[in-house]
Amino acid sequence: MLNARRAGASIFVERTSNAPGILLDCGPGSLERAQAAGIGLERVAAVFLSHLHFDHALALAELLTRLAFGGREPPPVYGPAGTAQYASSAVEYARTQLRYLSGGRRLPLLGSVRVEEVAEGEPLGVAGFEVESVTVPHSEMLVAQARRVAGDGRVLVYSGDSGPASALMTAFARGADVLMHECYGRLALERYASRLDAQGARSIKAAFARSHSEVGSVSRIAAAARAGRLVLTHLLPTEEEAELAETASREYAGPVIVARDGLVVEV
Repeated sequence: MLNARRAGASIFVERTSNAPGILLDCGPGSLERAQAAGIGLERVAAVFLSHLHFDHALALAELLTRLAFGGREPPPVYGPAGTAQYASSAVEYARTQLRYLSGGRRLPLLGSVRVEEVAEGEPLGVAGFEVESVTVPHSEMLVAQARRVAGDGRVLVYSGDSGPASALMTAFARGADVLMHECYGRLALERYASRLDAQGARSIKAAFARSHSEVGSVSRIAAAARAGRLVLTHLLPTEEEAELAETASREYAGPVIVARDGLVVEV
């Protein structure tokens, strides 16, 4: 989760070093982290938003602004229902910023951005990858999707945000080389809730149980899917990395990686 130590959700997937790739989510602060890792924004060939919560999508407007200011064409944007309206707002923000930034100079006009609202079904061919999507439970207010990204005989599955969906995600992640899944630890949630008043603590615990995935459940998904590696993402600021990895390893015998900003994983 977005906090002082971690930027918003975002994963850049490339087939070879320095090649164009796809951006899975575009949360606040993620563009600075990408550039610090040596990923130029011009390499973003497409953006896939898992859902439209701000911690996964807010930096889309910034990405469009920065690319347009540098004279770069915007990448296509893929996402669930509602993405077209969201992307339209991001374009208008970018156009406003370009007017402010022009300083009397002529800047390239930002045209419309190609947007595709993705339904479940056949994989999409994008930037040398095949990207398959499935709808996962998260919020009654919007649609959330997980992604299965395949290329060169390798498979990465990314959950975005997902409430309990063991059967669905086990089938979707079957045989994946890497499963990247959001999660929380029960002890970390207790520590987080202890900062709140009694009503707030009850509310946050109920919300997480309903709309996010407990690490034990995630590790059982990885084990049942026979995923090659498990990467735990979108963590509470109160998580203890060793504690989280130890809990996951009780159910999953493969390698467990607790994600940090700047992490590089070879699929």
